[in-house]
Amino acid sequence: MAYIGLHLALDAGPLRQRLVCGSPDEIAERLGAIREAGADRTTMSIRGVPELGPIGLVARAAVAVFG
Repeated sequence: MAYIGLHLALDAGPLRQRLVCGSPDEIAERLGAIREAGADRTTMSIRGVPELGPIGLVARAAVAVFG
């Protein structure tokens, strides 16, 4: 399973409240909550990813939620 997120020496709890990160299922769940709150689209920035695989996972999660 791929894991997408930050790898910093910080407490992840507060970061998870503000960011969309985690496994593809966690990302889809977070995006679903954003959609339920009234969003009809989102913009994401994925930095420092040397391969396209993780970006594809995030894209599939986003498409599953927003269509």
